[in-house]
Amino acid sequence: MTPTLPLSSVLPLRRTSAWGTFAVDQALPDVFGRCRVTPVPADRYGYSFCLADHSIDGIESVTRDNAPYYAYKLEHKQDASGKVIAWLTLNDPLKTNEQLAAVIRGKRHPNTGALITNPASIVWDLLSTVCGLPVKESDFAGFYAQCATAGIELAGVVSDGNITIRTTLDSIMQSAGAVWSGSMPGFAKLYPGVDDPGAVAWRFDAGNCSNIKSTCSSARIATELRLAFAKDWHTGETTKTIIVAAPAAAARYGKTSIDVSADWITSTRQALLLATRLLEYRARVVWAVSWQAGLDCRHLLPGNQVYLTHPLAPVSGTCMLMSVETDQSAGTVTLQTEMHSEPRPLVELAGSAYAWEPVAIDGMTITYQNGMATFTIQDDQWKALAGASVTIDGGVTRVTDKAGKVQFAASRGKHHLLIQAAGYQSFDIEVTV
Repeated sequence: MTPTLPLSSVLPLRRTSAWGTFAVDQALPDVFGRCRVTPVPADRYGYSFCLADHSIDGIESVTRDNAPYYAYKLEHKQDASGKVIAWLTLNDPLKTNEQLAAVIRGKRHPNTGALITNPASIVWDLLSTVCGLPVKESDFAGFYAQCATAGIELAGVVSDGNITIRTTLDSIMQSAGAVWSGSMPGFAKLYPGVDDPGAVAWRFDAGNCSNIKSTCSSARIATELRLAFAKDWHTGETTKTIIVAAPAAAARYGKTSIDVSADWITSTRQALLLATRLLEYRARVVWAVSWQAGLDCRHLLPGNQVYLTHPLAPVSGTCMLMSVETDQSAGTVTLQTEMHSEPRPLVELAGSAYAWEPVAIDGMTITYQNGMATFTIQDDQWKALAGASVTIDGGVTRVTDKAGKVQFAASRGKHHLLIQAAGYQSFDIEVTV
């Protein structure tokens, strides 16, 4: 593709200043998939808010200070600049310091009407619609097919008007588990640990390559990986963590852990698959191999598959090119790849946790009347959590009902709650009644 806007440029999100009259000057969000968002104030009176700088598929719920609110209206209409966006209108104005949140289904594909969740479609939409780059959806066909076959769907919000286009794409690609380049065929590929049935573009051996250099470092080896995912875009915190380990590699190299973020992943299954293939890659020695060849292979691009066999190379086989640099004056092309000299290790699930803290603090409603405190507990999807065991101040324990509610006789002031539920990590929190 031929970009007219450098990828190092700040993401050109529209701002509320496009309206003429606005409450605060901030970027307008683009929303993909199902997300909980913070609506952007559109007036100074607390009635009108922007949900997204485009039409959306719908609203699932609205909360005010985490309590369900139903007196609202969703409209798709033009703003002051003439662009159609998603508006949320409240029947009652938002109070000072009151928190408003909405769970929405975001942008739909202009041709199919389906939610845009495939990573390739998200990137295409951002580059074409938001950035105005001359890219076609067909430019991403190969990457789209890879993601569709792997069942990868993402959800997220683009709302930071101070970060670059490249940084935004990096976040999406990290959640998809892919490498990317503007010159790569199909723009991006799932990597590492994904078998690519594509044809070998070139074969290299002792007769057509020279200056073989190979390096590896044990410092890159990791035998445990913690993947944080399922970001709550309203609070800005990830809500789930999955932990995978490679026991045999740990016995050989020692236990070393790394942390990875995948903000755009919402599915535990997808998180486990990504964490597994990342650790399969990191739990063994990775060789960085570079070599030089003639100008007859200058057409090769990052992402192409090549076959390398050479007496000075530590490994032989098919690999993906990571970089290609052509020096016309020297008549050489320098290529670089990564290869493993060990078989893929066994990786197993070591644990998982739901991040209670943002849910318990930002996902709990507290009401108090006649000496009785009522707590409504929500899960990581902001739905009422029934059957949770709640202990107050280390004494009385009660179980939440179908609405996620539990009630205690309590005085005004600070109290400690211990929350326990099957499939969740126990959490102890201080609350003020």
